[in-house]
Amino acid sequence: MRVRSIRRVSLRTPTGRSVVHYEPRRPGLRRCGGCGRPISGVPRDDVRPLPKSQKRISRYHGGNLCHKCLERRIEDAVSSEWNA
Repeated sequence: MRVRSIRRVSLRTPTGRSVVHYEPRRPGLRRCGGCGRPISGVPRDDVRPLPKSQKRISRYHGGNLCHKCLERRIEDAVSSEWNA
């Protein structure tokens, strides 16, 4: 028996027999740690052969937070500094 993390695809062979092929699942979209929205600018497909600069966005918290959440956190930090 295969593990459940592998995707099962039902296929029909040219002889008419029905078989099951097992494929690894495709990676999902990278999601923001704050709101859960997909992060734009990060590739979906296999990132292993890519250089580090193309695996994530080159900014503070790039690849972990979307631009809206990052903007909100910076604004909160600045406003708390001013109020302190």
